[in-house]
Amino acid sequence: MPLKTFGEFIRRHVLNNATAKLMALAMAVVLWLYAYISSYTSDSTVIIPIKVQTSEGWSVVHGESLEVEAQWRYPRRLEEEVRQALRDNQIYIDCSVPAGQSALDQQSKTVSLQKEPLVTPRDFSLQVMNFKPAELQIELIRETVQNVRVQPKTSAPPQGYRVEYAFPIPPTVRVRSGEKLVASLARTGIETEEIDISSAPPVNLNTVEWDSPIRFPSTVTLDGVSYPVACLDPVHCSIRLVRIPTERTFTAVPIGLLQPPGYAYVATLPESARTAEVVVSGPKSIIDALTPDNISLYVDVRDPKLAPQETRYTQPVQAQIVGVPGAGDVIVKPSVRDCAVKISDAKKSP
Repeated sequence: MPLKTFGEFIRRHVLNNATAKLMALAMAVVLWLYAYISSYTSDSTVIIPIKVQTSEGWSVVHGESLEVEAQWRYPRRLEEEVRQALRDNQIYIDCSVPAGQSALDQQSKTVSLQKEPLVTPRDFSLQVMNFKPAELQIELIRETVQNVRVQPKTSAPPQGYRVEYAFPIPPTVRVRSGEKLVASLARTGIETEEIDISSAPPVNLNTVEWDSPIRFPSTVTLDGVSYPVACLDPVHCSIRLVRIPTERTFTAVPIGLLQPPGYAYVATLPESARTAEVVVSGPKSIIDALTPDNISLYVDVRDPKLAPQETRYTQPVQAQIVGVPGAGDVIVKPSVRDCAVKISDAKKSP
């Protein structure tokens, strides 16, 4: 019999036997959740770090942290957690390799990675199918301690500055590593990690000084082999930067005469010594702003001992910068250091 109303359709096809239908829906949801929770990801290849622990007084030649390629899978529901733990280095192989009783200072050990524990921050139900390589060759060396020179390594200085000195305090540090490497470092010194001196000083200073703590590398390479190194003492570095001066040359700068008020004599310079070339150096901002009018060259004749005579007096040519802020930071070098000055009686002067 055909349905007469929409409500009758709902009652017959939707609400009729509703309990059975809800139970079927619930079972479907449960089955889907079970399948999702119990399903594993496809096999994937990943790089897992290996942390090697060895006996006290011994080191691993190629560093205390290695890596190995592994093929694994894990529950799909934990995929993001596993990836994050791997990024945070919370998943690794903990490898214990004790040194043997041999008197040798270098020992070789073979480790089967399948037998070493996989460390995780929680139970991820990880299934590792294989490692490549399946075995790891570990080289151990007996450690020794010796003082070696510290070689500070700095970045490039700020533009316009140079390094006047970078001095380590103290100048040596106790280094613990294998005997071969320590002997090499005793000859060459140990280079620090790079000290960043590239930032421009906050103010326009001619010299910049500071004290910086030094960090040392954890491994040093010798003959293509990486050795672990421990530096046992704190070291600082005293650093001094100086501004690189800018130079400019001015030609034909007039040389004047500095005379006292009411000067009773006549002072004259030779025609050939009334101008000079001048080289100025200092901060770029000041040097670029200079003009010839800012450069004053003069001979001082105010000394009362400079009385009229037939011969000329040899007097120094003095120089200074005028009318420019920061003139004290500018060095002025005239091409002539002294000049012959003729002192005559005013009545006899032409």
